[in-house]
Amino acid sequence: MKKAGVTDKLATILSGAGVESALFDELSAEPDYQEIEAAAEKARRIKADVIIGCGGGSAMDAAKL
Repeated sequence: MKKAGVTDKLATILSGAGVESALFDELSAEPDYQEIEAAAEKARRIKADVIIGCGGGSAMDAAKL
């Protein structure tokens, strides 16, 4: 999604709507517990109100977790 410019486009749309965003793109194709926990830790650290999953099944599953 990053290489295709999708994440940048999404960040631009959110910014235009006055929504601050942050990117977590450190997941492998089959994320393990440590990767999911790292994503959750970032969400907690920045006090995220919403998680937007963008990509295939693993990315969507990780966002749901």
